[in-house]
Amino acid sequence: MKEDTSATGKKNRGGRILPIIVSFCMLLCLGAVLFALGRVETAGQKIPQAPAAAKNEEIESLRRQKTKLEELLQQEPCRLRQSLGLPQRSAPGSGGPDPSASSALKETTAAPPQPPAAANNAAQDGPSATTSKNESVDKIEDATVFIISEAGEEINTGTGFFVAPDMVISNAHVVGNTPAWVFIINHKLGAPVQATVVSVRGGQSTGGADYALLRVPRQQAIQPLALRDTPRRTEKVNAWGYPRAISKNDPKYQALVMRGQMDVAPELVFSDGAVSAILERTPPLIIHTAPLSQGNSGGPLTDEKGLVVGINTLISLDDESYRQTSIALPASDFISFLQQNGVAVTLVKP
Repeated sequence: MKEDTSATGKKNRGGRILPIIVSFCMLLCLGAVLFALGRVETAGQKIPQAPAAAKNEEIESLRRQKTKLEELLQQEPCRLRQSLGLPQRSAPGSGGPDPSASSALKETTAAPPQPPAAANNAAQDGPSATTSKNESVDKIEDATVFIISEAGEEINTGTGFFVAPDMVISNAHVVGNTPAWVFIINHKLGAPVQATVVSVRGGQSTGGADYALLRVPRQQAIQPLALRDTPRRTEKVNAWGYPRAISKNDPKYQALVMRGQMDVAPELVFSDGAVSAILERTPPLIIHTAPLSQGNSGGPLTDEKGLVVGINTLISLDDESYRQTSIALPASDFISFLQQNGVAVTLVKP
């Protein structure tokens, strides 16, 4: 048989080869397309992975912060907690530990006070009613003291004020029931003065009253602060003390609390506000807007004439509205505590 070499024979052979080439090219193109789509799909899967991981890490970090804040809100408002990163140093002085000794700095809290009903006291006129503003400020600065004490393994700090030449009142949670030692200091005293606990009523553990009475050597140069009856709603009031939120930036406070230098007195801090409400309970609570923070506990709440209307005791924090409420116990309540311990005090008319 002869080989077909005609033009017709050549076309038939080309017709068989061309479809194969076309099919091969199409397969290559299809493979390229599938490969590109695979790259796009893979990239589309990987791109959101990094932001998602970062977002999850951020959410987890916020959750940890929220948990920590919730734990801190459960702590007492006046305790210098070790978790705040404060150095551990105990306070030196007569009857106290050695300055080089180390002790955890912690701060006490104010429990919601529920002391017994106050005794009625007749109001009397007093010289403080006509005292000028500058004289009132001087007297408050002279009579308000910084308190530091050791109770168990805690170094407690807070505020107190003279109610007699040899008597200082504060909150029970500031000094504790059986402190190893207690010192008071301010600019007027010039040096630390050791105090002894005369009486303690209530405190955090009992949920009742929150008062502590301290005896110190008689201070003839200091005039005790005068007391007056419960203030009215909207009346302007002033809070005095040593709030850590401010005092922590005071070099003298740092030297005393953090380095145990007992020969320096922190600066007394003033804040003002107004009475928001008087809660008629036992005892009544003075709700006011003068800012308080850790360390204000036991300090005087005064009117514009310098008369003590209450003792700052409690801070209430609302974590939903981020609102802080300042709470004081009225002078008309703790005057009975003072009288039962032999302190001759009377309420004066504003």
